[in-house]
Amino acid sequence: MLSLSRRFVVPTAQKFKPIVAFLHSPSSCSIADSTNLATLLQGHLPRSYLLQIHTRIFQLGAHQDNLVATRLIGHYPSHIALRVFHHLQNPNIFPFNAIIRVLAQEGHFFPVVSVFNDLKRRPLSPNDLTFSFLLKACFRSKDARYVEQIHAHIQKIGFLSDSFVCNGLVSVYGKGFNNLVSARKVFDEIPDKRVVSHWTNLITGFAQSGQSEEVLQLFHVMVRQNLLPQSDTMVSVLSACSSLEMPKIEKWVNVLSELIGDGVSTRETCHDSVNTVLVYLFGKWGKIEKSKEGFDRISATGKRSVVPWNTMISVYVQNGCPVEGLSLFRMMIEEQTTTPNHVTMVSVLSACAQIGDLSFGSWVHEYLISLGHKDTIGANQILATSLIDMYSKCGDLDKAKEVFEHTISKDVVLFNAMIMGLAVYGEGEDALRLFYRMPEFGLQPNAGTFLGALSACSHSGLLEMAPIIFVKACKLGYLHLVAEN
Repeated sequence: MLSLSRRFVVPTAQKFKPIVAFLHSPSSCSIADSTNLATLLQGHLPRSYLLQIHTRIFQLGAHQDNLVATRLIGHYPSHIALRVFHHLQNPNIFPFNAIIRVLAQEGHFFPVVSVFNDLKRRPLSPNDLTFSFLLKACFRSKDARYVEQIHAHIQKIGFLSDSFVCNGLVSVYGKGFNNLVSARKVFDEIPDKRVVSHWTNLITGFAQSGQSEEVLQLFHVMVRQNLLPQSDTMVSVLSACSSLEMPKIEKWVNVLSELIGDGVSTRETCHDSVNTVLVYLFGKWGKIEKSKEGFDRISATGKRSVVPWNTMISVYVQNGCPVEGLSLFRMMIEEQTTTPNHVTMVSVLSACAQIGDLSFGSWVHEYLISLGHKDTIGANQILATSLIDMYSKCGDLDKAKEVFEHTISKDVVLFNAMIMGLAVYGEGEDALRLFYRMPEFGLQPNAGTFLGALSACSHSGLLEMAPIIFVKACKLGYLHLVAEN
């Protein structure tokens, strides 16, 4: 039996009144039936309350109820959830799904297989949720053979016609294992392709593998079928566009412009998605006015998404028009049609760095904190790097150091920004100290790191250190990159 406290601490909060009634009710009271018990276990529960309810469930003999057990399993980490599960004498599919889900979320693939094998030995049939959780476990296992085994079982029992299960297969093949042949095969066999998430998963897989034209072809077909891309779809499509060379950019500008002009797509929101991609492509082409025209064509509904705003602001900043980028950001804040995200802020901070606007850059930092994003800054390496770069270029090295120190997970790019900031301001010894600390974080310097370190030697007169760093750069194969810069 689970070791649970028998001492009841009565919760006093208003929302826990049903729990108070339950803990004080006699075992014969109607509140103790399984439906009410399961209801009490819905939503988040503080651990002390959960243990009290669980203890009372044992006292009432309700721990064999499948619905109650299913809810209990969902509240516990896997090692306790397994004990709840194994106490069940005749579990139905719901506690099986619950325990597979908990194990999958924690990355315990082999226990998931063990539970699934137990399920197959019983007169029970897995359902769409079972396979969804199994595929999540496969995703975390990093072994494609397990996906193929689950795929074979799905096919064997006839679940390939299930849209939900097929979506999971497309996701795990395409996004998890870069097996785009299998992902495309499953996608092509999905009977109902009106579900946008199917397209998004396949598009994301192709985008992650760098197959930009495949992404744009799928996007093109989506729009022609009047399917509205989600924000996640658009992020992957725009990501794919970033690697297009100029001849391909011109090709896709023409193809997508025809979609706007030929009246095939009747949904205004589909036009908004196409215009957002055109904003990006024209920007990459350097045609800022054309980008602005595309942005202006996006409807008020379309501008409720942050994606078009991010795209246009980024176009301005990357094409050397930081003032226009900041002006558009101010308009975004004033109109309050959407809320900026970390992608917005990275572009805005870059604009501030370009023109040396410390005041506005500091305001952005404070704005993020006011939204409750202080922890997000510490955990988001890209955003933290942008802040360090902005503060360094705007002359507030102390704030740059503060952001660096408060960043929880440090990567090479973050180190590079801080090393270069210290180097430019003549704090060469601190820059080199940071350079030599990188192995402590399990990081290997790259070409940018060596450029920063050599710049520190140059700006601070540490010429005796330069040959040592140069030799190290040569050993790691960065001679040509360092020499070019």
